[in-house]
Amino acid sequence: MLAAQRSLHKLCTESGGIIDQSTFVHDGKEIRFVRTSCPGIANYTSPVLAGRQNFEWCTDGDCVPSCYNFTETEQPLIADCEVLTNFFVTVVEDPPFFHVPAHSSAGYEYSTCVYSFLNSDSVPYDVCYSDFGTSSFNTANECFGNYPAAGSTRGAFCAAPPIEGGNPWYLEIYYAGP
Repeated sequence: MLAAQRSLHKLCTESGGIIDQSTFVHDGKEIRFVRTSCPGIANYTSPVLAGRQNFEWCTDGDCVPSCYNFTETEQPLIADCEVLTNFFVTVVEDPPFFHVPAHSSAGYEYSTCVYSFLNSDSVPYDVCYSDFGTSSFNTANECFGNYPAAGSTRGAFCAAPPIEGGNPWYLEIYYAGP
């Protein structure tokens, strides 16, 4: 079994503050959105690439999943994560992405499941809804299984391919509890 690890979203809640938040209903289910500043994540693994502007992330499967037993959480129910995924793959927004400022996170929560995009880069990211939802669910599905069965974990993490010595962004799927 994998060793316990502290989740990155805790860096945001401990070192940052809420930028904005909202709640909306999709298919009769209440989904919460929270964008948070994360000054602590800037020190985690943040590459600095001179001359870059706003970056658009719209590539499903462009991260490497890892499964962890986050020390401070339970495991979300995969059915709750599926509700989030269904929202992301059916959302029709203009523009078709959400904005994540530099050194911040954006999380969507339904019941026990949170999908979070953490931007440790020095530039803002525009994250496409459908690719974010699909990549988050694929990562969660790989890690959660029939927890607490052997081979499943309490947390899911997906790191961007490294560029110039760091990972500019991460997906983290975790329990939406206290």
